[in-house]
Amino acid sequence: MVSLSGRLSPVVLRSAVCSAQAADIALASCFNCRSPEVDPAGWLEGVTSYVEHLRRDASTVLVNGLMAWDR
Repeated sequence: MVSLSGRLSPVVLRSAVCSAQAADIALASCFNCRSPEVDPAGWLEGVTSYVEHLRRDASTVLVNGLMAWDR
């Protein structure tokens, strides 16, 4: 999501996430899919928090950094 946020407009990215909310409930929450308010900076904070939570629970599975090329 962080990588995509640098390549897609915030509106397109949020629309894609929110159109498939059941696919990942945590991402739908990060992107505030149930709210009409649009806050791209808040989405990145939410995704960062989500990734760091996953990193604590699955540290041997995720690559270092938020983006794969940060390894």
